[in-house]
Amino acid sequence: MKTRIALPLIIFVVMAQQISAEQMILIGLAKINEKPIPEGAIIIAKILDKEVGKCNISEMGGYSITIETNETPYAPIEFYTDGYKAIQVVPFEPDKIMVLDLNFRRFEEKFSTSTTIPTTFDRPSVTGHFIEISTYGATLGGIVILLILVWYTFKK
Repeated sequence: MKTRIALPLIIFVVMAQQISAEQMILIGLAKINEKPIPEGAIIIAKILDKEVGKCNISEMGGYSITIETNETPYAPIEFYTDGYKAIQVVPFEPDKIMVLDLNFRRFEEKFSTSTTIPTTFDRPSVTGHFIEISTYGATLGGIVILLILVWYTFKK
């Protein structure tokens, strides 16, 4: 009887993990017309007009937003805040952390926008860079740093 309940439960948990949304984290400074966005303002990230992330601006225009979606990799992410749209558009890269400063302009201002969505995406050249960190690598790196600190402490 217990195996009848346990087996479907295990299968459900495994399947749920496989369909969970993938994540990408973006951090940086957000500016409107070259001035920091006020603390408390909200940035919304969208892929194909669907909201995939939201965050509040911290001090001096700093932000950290987690993009969570099941969209295909390299789908373009657009950023909005209170009637403004970011000039930068970046591709969705699952399991990445990206440092990116966002510059916002009013919707009416002319800048390059496209109504067609490309089916393939090249790697972008944006004012940011990716930090390749997997959870395994981050854990291993943390353990190494901890061991160095312990060794240094006992060395004295």
